[in-house]
Amino acid sequence: MDKDTRSRIQRATQAARGLLEQDFEDQLAGVFDIRLDGTIAGEPGSHLDALQRIVRNKLVAAIEHFRASGQTTAEAVASYRREAAFTTLNRFVALKMLEARGLVQECISRGEQSSGFKEFCGLAPGLVQLPDRGYRLYIESLFDELSVQIRVLFNRRDAGSLLWPRRQTLLDLLEILNDPGLGGFSAKGSGIRVQGSVAASTEPRTLNPEPSTVWEQDETIGWIYQYYNDEAERKRMREESSAPRNSRELAVRNQSGRGVGGEGLQPLRELYATKDDYLREIPRLIVEHNLHGIDIDRRAVQIAGLSLWLRAQRAWYQGGVKPADRPRIRRSNLVCAEPMPGEKELLREFVEQQFPAGERSAFAFLLEKVFDRMTLAGEAGSLLRIEEEIGDAIAEARALAQRQAAPRQFRLSLGDEPPKQTELNLPGLNDEQFWQAAEQRIYDALKAYAEQAENGSGFRRRLFADDAAQGFAFIDLCRKSYDVTVMNPPFGAASTRSRDYIAKAYPRSKNDLLAACVERGVHWLCPGGLLGAITSRTAFFLTSYRQWRQGVVLGEAKPVVMADLGYGVMDAAMVEAAAYVLRKH
Repeated sequence: MDKDTRSRIQRATQAARGLLEQDFEDQLAGVFDIRLDGTIAGEPGSHLDALQRIVRNKLVAAIEHFRASGQTTAEAVASYRREAAFTTLNRFVALKMLEARGLVQECISRGEQSSGFKEFCGLAPGLVQLPDRGYRLYIESLFDELSVQIRVLFNRRDAGSLLWPRRQTLLDLLEILNDPGLGGFSAKGSGIRVQGSVAASTEPRTLNPEPSTVWEQDETIGWIYQYYNDEAERKRMREESSAPRNSRELAVRNQSGRGVGGEGLQPLRELYATKDDYLREIPRLIVEHNLHGIDIDRRAVQIAGLSLWLRAQRAWYQGGVKPADRPRIRRSNLVCAEPMPGEKELLREFVEQQFPAGERSAFAFLLEKVFDRMTLAGEAGSLLRIEEEIGDAIAEARALAQRQAAPRQFRLSLGDEPPKQTELNLPGLNDEQFWQAAEQRIYDALKAYAEQAENGSGFRRRLFADDAAQGFAFIDLCRKSYDVTVMNPPFGAASTRSRDYIAKAYPRSKNDLLAACVERGVHWLCPGGLLGAITSRTAFFLTSYRQWRQGVVLGEAKPVVMADLGYGVMDAAMVEAAAYVLRKH
């Protein structure tokens, strides 16, 4: 993508961010009495109707959830506004990209005149009575359908979905995204028709071998991520502190993927009647079973989820598989590295409600240890050796459960079995088997806990459950071994809070985050596995990295190939770069 096109994307992204953040700030303060300085009215205003009161209760619960992680009230309000804004932008950008690929009917390219919305209105004529003629309902129905396959981006049950752009803001946002300078596209006449609430195509528009518009190019969503935070913001952060002061500063300063791995997948041909049936399943199997990723930035996780789904759609298109015949991708293995939720009172309530008295002590012990060890997850990210941090806790919890189980049996569920609990012989379980069984019980309990009423404190319970489940998904990824790890890791100093931990955990690599991330990536590899990275080239020359070169690069995983790329490769990062592949001994 040429520099001029990237500049247009940058201007559009910054304009859209400013538009949404200002609108959401105005709504928080002007409608819900929640101000950026942290002032929150004790009671809902009399001007709110019943629905708005429910939304306000959820907003306050979401802000309290942020506060429980250690933020001030003002920081929590700002965090909420920021998350709501970038989630909204990412969703509309995603719709624009899906339109360009013929994967949804025209929905935002001509706003309320889009063919998809007109057809939607034809199915429900009463929508004309709504203030926006039902356009929000239509767009949200698209989100709901897409959430089945891209939940990480389109899940409307998350807190970032509580606010919706006001009419003028929405019109301005669509004008930005539909600017001809970005390569506008209209799906009119493309043969697309509605199937359920999402438009799908039985005769998809031909994808150009060389995409002619911004929205047809897979890398566009990555540039939108890159340009969401402007250089002035990064510069101000660096001037105020030499090291990142928190997880957000670490993400903004670097804005890079931390790593993705692939597990070996057993041959599945025997499960399919024909070779064609098997080949059709491969994109789904790869996304659901072979690709895993961690980032400390929710935006990056949303965008990665969308990118993988789009890449699977392109593979099906290239293989001649019509949209109606494409398998649905039901899950991905992308997680945001964050601390476990900070509401200790909800943790105690969760254990009390979800576990029988005879099991309660063991699960309370295990959960409290896991929650405590996850404190630095948001800043250390994948560098947190959580699998080692909780090893002793698992062994102690198993011993505690075993003592409690005599003379009765401790009830756990193993593997992918449904929530129905089966009795297991605890003395016959090793620590790994106990962890797998206990973790499944915890996942089932979190699901039940999240399904409680959502209004007020109930909504906060669901946020707690969702974040806890995300935390356990992070632990799962850290406990696996991979055939390949790839990364464009952060570089420079660790955050203030994680500096001591990283120095202790990575004594050979503590000088720079890039060195520590490469060491971590090598640690995850199976014997003979490959690590691919693009980083600053200085780690291969400066004397301060000698221990890293001798101990990691030569001692554990020797170079297979290396390209010294120099300046100008990583756009905003003005560093000399190198790309290389290491093979683990």
